Amino acid sequence: MKSKILILTLILALLLGACQTATPQATSEDGFTPTEEPVKETEASASTQAAAPTQPAQTSLTSSEPMPGCRVTRAQLKPNPTLEALFPAISEKDWTKGPSDATVTILDYSDFQ
Repeated sequence: MKSKILILTLILALLLGACQTATPQATSEDGFTPTEEPVKETEASASTQAAAPTQPAQTSLTSSEPMPGCRVTRAQLKPNPTLEALFPAISEKDWTKGPSDATVTILDYSDFQ
């Protein structure tokens, strides 16, 4: 029985492997053909580029003005009870299971069947 399952599994794996698409072959380096002759650098232009490296502009991460399209908001320091009270408080109408003074309480809002 085990050998039949093993053979069936191998056949299924071969069939699934045969359905896989073949990997495409690489055509050229980047698939594009150049349209213009590349410009050759002269010794003078190469020496000026090496002599004067460009430095990126210094940008400050902390600025007094916000970026365009952004607005500054303050953090909410006081908790908002309407945002935190997603579920009503436990009342006498709720079904409970276990002691009322338990160390850990799990609230399950579902139907006890």
